[in-house]
Amino acid sequence: MVAASPAGRRWDLAIGGWIVGLPPTSGPVAAVLAAERRPEFAAQASAGSIAGVVAPRVQAATLKLARAA
Repeated sequence: MVAASPAGRRWDLAIGGWIVGLPPTSGPVAAVLAAERRPEFAAQASAGSIAGVVAPRVQAATLKLARAA
């Protein structure tokens, strides 16, 4: 998490976002959610986190295919 802000300023905000989205940063958050709330809540939050990482890639691939056609 500490590296995301300087990386975003140095290279690009997207790079900072990639760093924050990596499992080493989202994993501890899911563990805290499981401890504070309940495991089902943490599982749903983790699924949302994965969907948040996958969705932009699907959109980019779809756009690339649409432009190629």
